[in-house]
Amino acid sequence: MIIRYVFLFMLTLCSVGFPMTTKAKALSPNVGMTQVSAPISGGATVAVTLWYPSVSASHSQSLGPYQLDVAMAGEPVAKRHPLIIMSHGTGGSALSEVNLAISLAKAGFVVAAVEHTGDNYRDRSQSFSQNNLAARSHQISAAVDYLLKDWRHNGIIDAARIGMFGHSAGGTTALVIGGGTLDWGNVVQFCMTQPEDWGCKQGRQQVPMRSLPDQDATQIKAADTRIRALVIAAPAMTHGFAPAGLKKLKPPVQLWVAGMDKVVTNAGQVTRLLAVKPELHEVANAGHFSFLPACSYGLRAAAVEICSDQPGFDREAFQREFTSAIIRFFRTRLRH
Repeated sequence: MIIRYVFLFMLTLCSVGFPMTTKAKALSPNVGMTQVSAPISGGATVAVTLWYPSVSASHSQSLGPYQLDVAMAGEPVAKRHPLIIMSHGTGGSALSEVNLAISLAKAGFVVAAVEHTGDNYRDRSQSFSQNNLAARSHQISAAVDYLLKDWRHNGIIDAARIGMFGHSAGGTTALVIGGGTLDWGNVVQFCMTQPEDWGCKQGRQQVPMRSLPDQDATQIKAADTRIRALVIAAPAMTHGFAPAGLKKLKPPVQLWVAGMDKVVTNAGQVTRLLAVKPELHEVANAGHFSFLPACSYGLRAAAVEICSDQPGFDREAFQREFTSAIIRFFRTRLRH
């Protein structure tokens, strides 16, 4: 549940132009990159940024604040690859996990990062609303539909090997996609009883609490059985799944919980809510934003809340461990 700080962070990125500390380096295979629009209901579209193994030569490219070694619209490696779809946190963008995305592409995955309509750094019109969580899930499924059926390179995707990564509200989205049922009434009730919760305070600024509709109207479910494995980092609003909303979730889960998370303080309860225990990674000294790429010196000065970590925590070193563990998990769980 990140809104104001991430919004300011992304605006800072777009205006300042500092690169991230960890620059993506061209390895073999090279990484192709492109951006597409996937149709969703009512004639709308959702923006999707893609990275994939490519036979085209990579070149240094400027994309907003990032300097990336990629082959823009490069020719993909002609074989079937597993697909990883990404969901960012509230107020984020398709580039929120750009380093992880490029590393996955180098490891042989096609990566599709959705920029959620109505809940990104440019457009917050749906942030912190019940409709947003349902819309996010539909956008993920619409992106998968497009990539499997209509993308010009759809032949490189192995439809039997699809995974998903989500951070914060993106983690909540992944839990819904995986078969979870979130009760929005639980979220509202939690915020009424825990008014000082960071996310609840941010949410009240965006969506005033109103009387609850009947119970059935608060249920958010949008399972997509094509998605076979989930990596979830610091999922928001986990109280919305209590007490039994995750019992029917079937894909294996790798769960990351930050020990010093001041934004989402109850992410760890996902472990007891799942019928099958996840591969749990508790990162003792990490904060909520430690799962985002490390920042340059200049960017740390401009976006303190996003870029700051606990004393002694090395975000860049952690990101290497984080990325390695995610690649291993997806390789194992999406194996034929």
